[in-house]
Amino acid sequence: MSDNQHLVYVIYYDGAPIDHAFGSRAAYLKEGTARAQIKRLAKNAAYRTHYYRRVTKEEIEAEISRFTVVPYGRVTE
Repeated sequence: MSDNQHLVYVIYYDGAPIDHAFGSRAAYLKEGTARAQIKRLAKNAAYRTHYYRRVTKEEIEAEISRFTVVPYGRVTE
């Protein structure tokens, strides 16, 4: 892999790539960045599905388990 090529990671939610409706990009250059974004997205999804009431840690963890990070392919900067 040359210096200007990067592996891209895509976030999936229930088997489909996320879109801008989640308030996020779908692809990231670092897996750690994608995983950090999943925590934020899961918390927001839990609040939306529970009508903005206080959610428990277990509910957020259940949402996190619905997200996956998949290496997609190489891109050139």
